[in-house]
Amino acid sequence: MKRDPILDKVLLADCIQRHGHIGALNDLTTDDFLSIYVTSPLDTVSKEDFIKDWVSFQTSRSNQQNERLAASSLKVNEGDYIGDWVQYWGNYSAVLVEGDPEVLVPYFLNLQLTNGKIARMFSYYDRVPIWQAIGYEITPPAGE
Repeated sequence: MKRDPILDKVLLADCIQRHGHIGALNDLTTDDFLSIYVTSPLDTVSKEDFIKDWVSFQTSRSNQQNERLAASSLKVNEGDYIGDWVQYWGNYSAVLVEGDPEVLVPYFLNLQLTNGKIARMFSYYDRVPIWQAIGYEITPPAGE
């Protein structure tokens, strides 16, 4: 199987962020990097805020694991999303330091690369397992 240098770069970034090597993560992203949480555009964060989040995760979570289920790359030749892209499916798990619950979150990332660096990261994941792990209960509306 032929190695995919675009995919390799994303897999390296994943490994770096999971192990807390934030300086290296900084080097693998563009200056105008955006992390876009698709559930709400209000959750979109800049490179600086994304790195701050990952720094805080190193102290608020333990036993962080990432199971890569699948990854692929493609090139978009025209339109608003022109460029190199990587799709990444995985399961993230961690133990939250406060309260000690373990969370397991299936996710999908769609990453756009510019000049070999990650420029945009669209994140899709289900927040319900996180809420349930920290004690929230899902209650249907009255009358249903």
